[in-house]
Amino acid sequence: MGNQKDNRHIYLSKRSLLKEEYNSGRLSELYSSLVDQHQISVIIPIKNEFPDFFNTLESLNQSWLSFCETSFCEKSACEQVTCEKEKILVILVVNALKDDSEAVIKNNEKLLLALEEAKNQEKYKGLDFFVVNLNPPMGFLPEKQGVGYARKLGMDYAIFFDCKILACLDGDTLVQKNYVETLYQFLDDVEKTGELFAVTDFFHQKAENQFLQKAIDSYEEFLKYHSKKLEECGTPFYPVALGPTLISSNYAYCAVNGMNQKVAGEDFYFLQSLIKLKIAEGKSLKTKRLPTAVFPSSRISNRVLFGTGSRIKELVEEAKNQVADSNIQEKVLEKISYPFYDEWIYEELKKFITSKNQNDTKLKDFLTDEKFLENYEKIKKNYGKSPKKLEAAFHTWFDGLKIIRSFHFCIKLMR
Repeated sequence: MGNQKDNRHIYLSKRSLLKEEYNSGRLSELYSSLVDQHQISVIIPIKNEFPDFFNTLESLNQSWLSFCETSFCEKSACEQVTCEKEKILVILVVNALKDDSEAVIKNNEKLLLALEEAKNQEKYKGLDFFVVNLNPPMGFLPEKQGVGYARKLGMDYAIFFDCKILACLDGDTLVQKNYVETLYQFLDDVEKTGELFAVTDFFHQKAENQFLQKAIDSYEEFLKYHSKKLEECGTPFYPVALGPTLISSNYAYCAVNGMNQKVAGEDFYFLQSLIKLKIAEGKSLKTKRLPTAVFPSSRISNRVLFGTGSRIKELVEEAKNQVADSNIQEKVLEKISYPFYDEWIYEELKKFITSKNQNDTKLKDFLTDEKFLENYEKIKKNYGKSPKKLEAAFHTWFDGLKIIRSFHFCIKLMR
């Protein structure tokens, strides 16, 4: 962990969205007083979330209060806490595109005003706010950018402020009472054992009607079952890639060149990079799961093409289309079910990961197209003398994206 400072400087000067301001010294002129003042940062991209976003803030502050009541807090009474490092730095990236609707921009304006008032309110005393205004006319997201850019920008500020832990959250997500306590426990792991990243558990909030509830229950069940089966297959790329569950050390964040900027799926690519970093550093192939949970919203939303909201909407609409009379609620409910993968696909995946023999699996044609034999020969030539390094190099090649493509290949085989 001794290289974290150098790692941080290299990232900020070459890979960060803030590199121009950092290299010019303007960041230090503006925000030097915030550097090294907080150990834990929670980064939240926000768009069109007023007023419900304050439920997220209250949830986070309640978790901080709970932390103060434990032995992990050095002060005996919360009212006497003055050390800024004991507070959570909440970095809020309020964002919109230049051509977003007037309703979205106005909603963001209301949130920005309310956040100014919230900074000094007693009910948020465990939180320090740093607000990034990317809402017209003050600013806006670059064209064709979205939540990935906003999340990366917020996390880059956290790196500049030298926060040790970067926790991702969404503007519609609540946290468990022990969330902050667990973040500080993870900080201890980072400092003592060099942990790189971790994930939390997740449970979606109660939906507004029985159709959405059935859909979110089915989708959540699929996500967790699929993760469990992938772990059983022996791949390290098994955790669910859900933005608000991701927690990174500052060293790991810089080492993987920060958050991915993709409009959708940024959390998947970021998590994959963190797992590959862990593999490269010779650590356990198991991802650390923190004993806490976050509670994402169950609402329907089309803001992200491949997000949970769009999946839920699709499930409900598909069920209604399968029923002649969609007014018969019981029949619609029966049809709402997220499709699980067939068990034989997991069996074939496990067989290949175990044997590394493409001829002994139904994935043969897929692996041939991916040039597995050619690549694995190179891997064996470079790492064959060390079984541990050979296994690590194999998993780096057969990564999460290839696993997704292998599942798509198997689905096509069934048609």
